[in-house]
Amino acid sequence: QGLHNVTVWANDTSNNVNQSSVSFSIDSIFPDVNITYPINKTQIADSGLDINYTRSDTQFLSTCWYSNDSYSVNTTLSNCVNITTLTWSLGPHNVSIYVNDSSGNENRTSVTFNVTDSSNPYLSILSPTNNTNSTNTGLDVNYTVSDSNLQSCWYSNDTYLVNITLAGCVNLTTITWTEGLHNVTVWANDTSNNVNKSSVSFRIDTVFPDVNITYPINKTEIEDQNLDINYTRSDTQFLSTCWYSNDTYLVN
Repeated sequence: QGLHNVTVWANDTSNNVNQSSVSFSIDSIFPDVNITYPINKTQIADSGLDINYTRSDTQFLSTCWYSNDSYSVNTTLSNCVNITTLTWSLGPHNVSIYVNDSSGNENRTSVTFNVTDSSNPYLSILSPTNNTNSTNTGLDVNYTVSDSNLQSCWYSNDTYLVNITLAGCVNLTTITWTEGLHNVTVWANDTSNNVNKSSVSFRIDTVFPDVNITYPINKTEIEDQNLDINYTRSDTQFLSTCWYSNDTYLVN
């Protein structure tokens, strides 16, 4: 291994002498190359990720270059610099860096990584508003969702024992709600599995309140100008308001 110099002399019978010299290097050792960042199989939310590597050789490094993903193109790395100017698309990537020396010995190192998205999808339930009371047993739950890499939407309600996929992230429009209080949560995720959710509570009440005048009895004749009107009232859910009108029924 290493540099060698050889000189050959020749003379004749008259002692005339001539010489010829040559220098050459013997190098059978491959250059050393090692990707130091990122570590293999990294998941990272950095589309400008740098690929850093070290390289060395016992003699003289000649050239560095890299190829990635499809490996259809080799790109020279002038002065064997790191890879610092690429913008990576979301998803998996493969990079191989190659080096050779002046003797043509070649080596390479490779790394795989996945560029992810760190932003949650935007998700908001538009209707009904929270704590709505409704007589509509077919009440729709409408929401808006957006993400540049939206993957799926699903919901669960009330007991939250079952998650139901919303194909195409459509609104909830086919459910018949029972009487009473309901809770609905809608979730969405993207291809990097960032998840967001939005929840709403509402009450379905189709049963009329019960109201009954208990005193006086109907068609009573009585000499009491301060007569009290007594009544009972009840509801399966929650009574909201009571009011009355009399005689002309022009005012409540």
